[in-house]
Amino acid sequence: MVNIDPIKCAHQSNNYNGAKIVINNPVVNVPCQEGHREPEKRIYEYPETPLPAGYSEHFTNPVIIPDGKIVPKEPESVITPVKVEVPKPVYMEQPTPKEEVPQEEAIIQEPVIIEQAPISEPEIIPVAETVTNNVPEQVKTPEVTQAVQEEPIKQEPLKQDIEIIPPSNLEPKVDYTKVCANLESDNYDVQAIQLKEIVDAGAEFEKTKNADVIKPYHVEQIFIDISDIVKKDTSVLAGPTEAQIQIREKFIANTVAAMKQQEANIPQEQWKLPYQLTEQDVNYAQILTDKELAERNKNYAMVALAIMSKTFVDRVENETGTKVPITDVPGMATIVNALKDPNFAIRMGALEALSYMQRAEYARELAPIYEAIIATDNDANVKMAAEMVYKDLNNKINANSTQQAA
Repeated sequence: MVNIDPIKCAHQSNNYNGAKIVINNPVVNVPCQEGHREPEKRIYEYPETPLPAGYSEHFTNPVIIPDGKIVPKEPESVITPVKVEVPKPVYMEQPTPKEEVPQEEAIIQEPVIIEQAPISEPEIIPVAETVTNNVPEQVKTPEVTQAVQEEPIKQEPLKQDIEIIPPSNLEPKVDYTKVCANLESDNYDVQAIQLKEIVDAGAEFEKTKNADVIKPYHVEQIFIDISDIVKKDTSVLAGPTEAQIQIREKFIANTVAAMKQQEANIPQEQWKLPYQLTEQDVNYAQILTDKELAERNKNYAMVALAIMSKTFVDRVENETGTKVPITDVPGMATIVNALKDPNFAIRMGALEALSYMQRAEYARELAPIYEAIIATDNDANVKMAAEMVYKDLNNKINANSTQQAA
């Protein structure tokens, strides 16, 4: 229902304007003279439409309404109330439980035993007689009958011993998918642990010459993941702070001074160190940054890649008799490119890896590389390492020539 404000409706005035006023057949009433009213005078003269026949009679003749009828008196049955008697409620009684008959008084009906005729035991017929009876009459001669009776019938055992083989462990010794996941991890410690596992497998191979310990790692994806660790761009990572560098330099100076005094048999309580460092300083200096962790794993990866590549080449030669060319050695190009790393420790790690991988047949490609490092590298330690690796390559060349001459 819509609520209407009664005050607003009672006092609301119609707002008319000139555009809304409509005048139909206007007239002017002339005032009465001498006690009578003169007829109305029209202002405008225009023809009037006559009313239809009988239209005026409809309003002039009054409508006769009949008189109302007298309503008869209501009967007593309607006026006098009738009392209706409500029957009393009927309650349902619960059935009385039946008395249980004691078990011992219950009548147990004995089973009826039906007597059967005795069953005669089957007649046992000898096997020889059975076989003889199956022989046709025309073939049944005394010789055949005697041969059948004398020949023993071979019967196969009904049961055979079944050998149960215990299930073998079909799981691979190395789950290469897990290895790849660890090598691709963003956690540098997880990478390092996995690389150490590969290095340990290579060390066991060198010790036992058992290719099965390193063969499960010879998977292409593992080679790729290790190479990616070596190729990682560490220039965008955060390195050690200036304070860390200074504390480390002081710590190294203290270590060198302590070693010299120990060699001079000076008692430890009399040692004199150039710098006084607190335990907090030492702990702060030993925190490795992301750049240092990544470069640490680079060295680990080059060692693992060198072991993987060398064992792969050895396996191919032992199994097929084919010598793998240096261009096909997996990881060789990655390690050679690491010789351009700005970190001298990475360059030394690459030289160490090449020393482990190189063979006499790779001298033509490796010798010019070593010569260039010895001539151009600005770090004395890297130059010394290159000279040692170059010398080792020449020794392998001479050994190979002697072996071929013999």
